[in-house]
Parts: sequence; structure tokens; C-alpha cells
Amino acid sequence: MRIDAMSRRQSRGIDPDLFAPSAQSSGDDRYVKAPPSACSNFDYRGTTSSSSQSGYRNDYDNIYASGNNQMQQEHSSQSGLTIELEHLSGYTGKGKNTIHAHPTDTDSYITCMGSAVVIGKIYDSQSQELLCAHEEEINVMSLSSTGTFLASAQVPPHSGRTDRGGAFIVVWDLASGRERYRLEGFFRPVLQLAFSPDDHFLAASSEDCRIILWDMRTSEVVLTKTFPTPITILNWGKMDEKCRRPKYSLAFAHSSQLLNGELAYDIAAMQYRLEVSTFSMPNVGIARTYLCAAITQTRTDVLAGTAAGELVVFNTESLVYRNAVPVVRNGVHSIAACGDTGYVYVGAGDGVLKKLVGRESDWNLVGQVQLVGGITSISISPGGPQLFAGTSAGKMYHVVANTLVTSELASSHLGSVTSCAFGDSCEEFATISVDGSIRVWDLSTYHLKCMTTEAVAGLCIAITTSSTHSGLMVSGWADGWLRAYDAATAQPKWHIATAHRGEVTAVACSAQYIVSGASDGGVSIWSFATRELVLQFHEHKRAVTGVLVDVKLPHRVHSCGVDKALFIYDLKGARRIVAQQVREGAFHGITQRLDSETEIVTAGADGRLLFWDCDEPDPVQFIVDPSRLRVTCVQVSPSGRFLATCGEDCEVKLFDVGSSALLASARGHSNTVNALAWSPDERQLVSVGSDSCICVWNFYQE
Repeated sequence: MRIDAMSRRQSRGIDPDLFAPSAQSSGDDRYVKAPPSACSNFDYRGTTSSSSQSGYRNDYDNIYASGNNQMQQEHSSQSGLTIELEHLSGYTGKGKNTIHAHPTDTDSYITCMGSAVVIGKIYDSQSQELLCAHEEEINVMSLSSTGTFLASAQVPPHSGRTDRGGAFIVVWDLASGRERYRLEGFFRPVLQLAFSPDDHFLAASSEDCRIILWDMRTSEVVLTKTFPTPITILNWGKMDEKCRRPKYSLAFAHSSQLLNGELAYDIAAMQYRLEVSTFSMPNVGIARTYLCAAITQTRTDVLAGTAAGELVVFNTESLVYRNAVPVVRNGVHSIAACGDTGYVYVGAGDGVLKKLVGRESDWNLVGQVQLVGGITSISISPGGPQLFAGTSAGKMYHVVANTLVTSELASSHLGSVTSCAFGDSCEEFATISVDGSIRVWDLSTYHLKCMTTEAVAGLCIAITTSSTHSGLMVSGWADGWLRAYDAATAQPKWHIATAHRGEVTAVACSAQYIVSGASDGGVSIWSFATRELVLQFHEHKRAVTGVLVDVKLPHRVHSCGVDKALFIYDLKGARRIVAQQVREGAFHGITQRLDSETEIVTAGADGRLLFWDCDEPDPVQFIVDPSRLRVTCVQVSPSGRFLATCGEDCEVKLFDVGSSALLASARGHSNTVNALAWSPDERQLVSVGSDSCICVWNFYQE
């Protein structure tokens, strides 16, 4: 151990009463081994001496084989313990057409969050129906005209693997909520989805410049057509039913061209063919970028929105351009036309929702309302009494069509959610994100209670539970600052500027002090009363990923890091007393048992959970995650009986602390799960991920 003498911030020294045991902690110091023998054989070079590490060989084959077999067997034998996804939050508004009015239930809407299709209620935020079949984030959705089918497309796997179906599309039977078809063929992101008016076909376009048509009666591919550039608009027009096999028209755009397609069955070739023609344009040399489009009630006009904020009208019967009307600023990003009322709703990049009426060159503004964020999705309910809008600010709105009165349905983080925490209450929790926001959520309604934002990425958060400082959110940020906020209002309380030279990557609180860890390897101790630096350690060679105040001894602090090292510090003696390290598997999370010898548990990049006794140089117990992927967070439950983990496999897992048995696992995220937290009553878990999603899990024994 060394105290950084070159730090720009000077320590004020140790207050003798600062690290005194609290009323809840034991005054007995169970760490009886002398510091030199506990850490004398620690080797920073990533190797361990034979005297201290002879029993820990890092034999991965043996560990994985025995560990996985044991866990799989125990997992299959467990019964009566359930973890279920209670609620999902995480609408980002990044995808097009990702919110839809329910075709039969006027109190419901359909959207997507992460890898799940979510059917929510307007007036009951607690009610959710989740349709889960995707493995990656859903970026495009489409609802059929009859309301029978719903199609959802996912982005390609982050790993680039093609054996997982690529950017596959799921077609749902909406009434039953069951998967009807899984359609494959794209390995680049899907841009548009659209059902034919009679639900016979589903058309999809992709970044690979192709359009694929599937038959919804058989799930077979009807045709594939390639264009010079990706198709960004895809709408079905009129349908001619005079023939035995109906003819269909489509409107689509690529680059600055709007095209008309005629889909007809070729009897000679015994297959459908798509003939493409262009709309006649005036020779004015204007190159427009088309972002969205809608078909009018008569299906004779195409209303296309441009990046310049114009509403461009085309006639599908004569294939001619009619007019271009400037309607909004910052581009027209979404359009919806109501066939029952004749109104057209236009969503702008600056958040203005406009209600228009007219045709060709004659358009009148009926009303408008300002929303937060660019409007990327608009959907009108059957009959037109209400509509739903989704924005790029991660907000969903319900809008009364007659008055344009809006109500916010949901709000979400826009970037990776990096950490979460409970305080004393089981009714609320806090999350922090790289989008610079801290949000406090009400678990009884799942509504946002309060929030605050900073112009920097948020990385870690803790909520104080002591009576003296109860309800204080202490957070770490990428600019090296520590910031504290009131958990009830999210109002700033205090800050410590440049608390670390690097990013503040970990934070924990006791009744008397705050401990913080940073990307530069530093661990600092701060007085809660004065916010002054008390101690500073620089043992880690790389970023600190977790810090922990000992559950029994408040003058003991633990830290782990990417350098595969675990340290224990004695704050009374201002020194490191234990150092433990492994050859492989950087540590990304840390927690502590409440029973037994209160061993420290670390979560590794190699999927191992290692249990450490400070008196032993080697782990005294280990668990290997079945996925063998990086475990990002590990948390012992309030009762001390269970161990919850999460990581790169997008799952939340529960283990029995005593037997190491895998009790339950579930998937709710579409990307790495960064952190999780137990509610104080141990009835719920909250997990947060890189997919911007927050999952609330119910945990109970049947």
C-alpha cells in the first residue's frame, strides 16, 4: 500500500471517531492474520508464487467441467423458486414505427423495448403484456390493416454471428400473443416493414438494398428485389381484386427517388413479379431526401415527408408529382393519415406534432402541440379518436385527437444504464446512465418520480441508508466528480469537483464516509460530514470496478479491479492489509456474504464467481456461470441466502449462496446487463443494461 503523495488533493488526516463501529456492526475484528502474511506473496505481474497460490492452478478445463456439470444438475433439481419479469422500461424512440394503437382494445397500445414487444395500458402503467421471441433489440414494427398480425424486426447480433438468424422478423398472432412465423433472410438492419391491405403479404426492406416479400399464408418468400440504394419508404397502395389473384401497388423511395411498384402474378412464370416505375417530377433540379410516407384514405395519394420539412404529394394513379408544402422545421420524421376523419398528423424533428387537413396543394393547419424530442412514430387508433406518438427523447405520448391534449405514457434513458440502487424504501429506486441523467422511479406505478441531468456520462450510484444521511444519492461521473442529490426531489445537494483524475467508476457509502474508485486505479475515502479527503490508496494498476464497505467492520474497505486484484484496506491504520489476485479474469463486480466468514465474492470476466477469505490466499469457493461470459455485477440478497448475477449473456441468474446451486435464470435484456440491485424486502430485483432498459423482476418461492 502507498498513499499517493503526488495527488493534487491533500488528505486532512484521520479522525479517530470516523471509522468507529456503528450500532449495527460488531466491534470485534475478525481479521486476525498479520498483514505481511496475508499479502506478502502477492505478485503484480499477474503470476502467483508457489507458496501462496500453489492450490489455485487456474485450470480452466477442470473448473469449467466440474463447475458446469454441478450447476446444471443442481439447477434441474431445483423447484419452487421463481423469478419473473414484472415490468420493462426502455423505449428509446430510435426505431421507426415503434408505437402502435391497439386494433381492438382502445385502452392499449403496442410498442417495443429492448428485445420485447410490449402491450401496455394507457391508464394502468403497471399492466404489461410482454411478447418475447427476439434476442436483440427490436428496431422496426408493423401492424397489419386488419389487426390480425404484428411484425417485429430485430437488429443483427452484435457479434456478427449469422447462425442466430441475423436480423430476423417475427410475425405475431396478436389475439393469442403467439409467434406465428420467424422470417429470415436479412443480415443487415431492417429499415421498413409493411403488410398488404389484405394481410396476404409482408414486405420488408433492409440496409443491404433489398426488398423481400413473404406470403403470410405459408411464410414462403414470394420475391426478392435489389435496388441501387436502401429503401427508406415502403407503403402499400391500392389493391385490384378484379382478377383471381389480386394486383397490388406499392410506393417506396430510395435516395431522392420516389418509386411506384406494381405487384402482379405472372401466369406464364407461375410467380409474382414486381414492376417498378418512377413518378413524374417537375424539372426543377431539387433533390429531396424522403424520410417517411403515408397513404391517404382513397389510396390514391402518397404523402411523403422530407428532411427539409416538406409534405410532398404524389398521385398513384397518374404517377405524377402534385405539390410540395413546407409544414415543419427539422424535417418530417413521421406521418399518419386517418382514413375515418381525413386528418393528417405530421411529426417534426423539433418535436412539433401538427394536425392538417386538405389535399394536393391546399392544406390547412387545424392544430399543433409541442412534444419533447423528435417525433419518430405516430399511430392513430381505429376511428381516429386518439393517437400515440414516440419521440427520440425516449418518451411515449397519448394524444386526444380532437383537442391535441397530451399525456406522457413513459419515459426512458437514452443511453446505456450503468448502475442502479435502492435506499431504505422498497417503493423506489434510482438509475444512472451515460446519457447524463439520474432518474428515481416509483415502483408502485413504474412512473418517473424525479430526475436530474448533467452534461457528462453517469457511471455509478449509491443511496445512503443511515439515519444521519438517509435518502441521499451519491454518484460518480466520467469527469471525475462526485455528485450528491436528494433522492426525493433529485435536487443537487453537494459535489466534490475532480474527486479523481480519472472517471469515477465505483462508489459506496457508510454512515460516516464515502468510498470511491476510479479508472486510474485510485480508491479514496471522503468524510460525509465535511466532504474532505481522508485517505487515498493507489494499489490498483488499472481501473477500479467495485468498492465495498465491510458488512461487519466499518473501518474495512474492499476494492476490486480490471487488474484482477482484490484489496482490503484498514482505514484506522491507513494501510492495505490484504492483497489477492488471479492470473485470468478481470474482476467486474464485488459483494460480501452476510453469513459464514463473510467472504468477499468477486465477479470475473471469465464467468467465475470467486469467494475469498482474507485469511486464505486462494478462493475458498467458486461458481462458474454456465455461459462462461463476463459477469458484470454480483449482489448478495438482504437475507444473505441468495446471490444474484448479471452480465454479457443478457440474463439475470440466482444462485444459492451455501450450495452454489443455480436456482433460476431469466432473460429480459437485449444487450449486456450492467448492474442489478435487490429491494430491501428481497421480493424484487432491478436490472439495468446497455440496451437502455430497466427490468423489474419479481422473486418468490411457490
